[in-house]
Amino acid sequence: MKQIVRLMTIGIIAGVVLALSLKIIQLATGNPAYILLFNMDYIPVLKQVDDVMGAGMLFHFIRK
Repeated sequence: MKQIVRLMTIGIIAGVVLALSLKIIQLATGNPAYILLFNMDYIPVLKQVDDVMGAGMLFHFIRK
């Protein structure tokens, strides 16, 4: 059980670091590819929640 919690923690931290680094790259270069990481347009119900801040990141962690 400890190993599962440890692996989940490592995965969450790695996901946050990746998202933050991509956001920094987007802000520095203006490249909109960061948006594709959190794209929820292909799910009809979630398309309406796409504008809520943090919803894309939460969806990204839940679906994996």
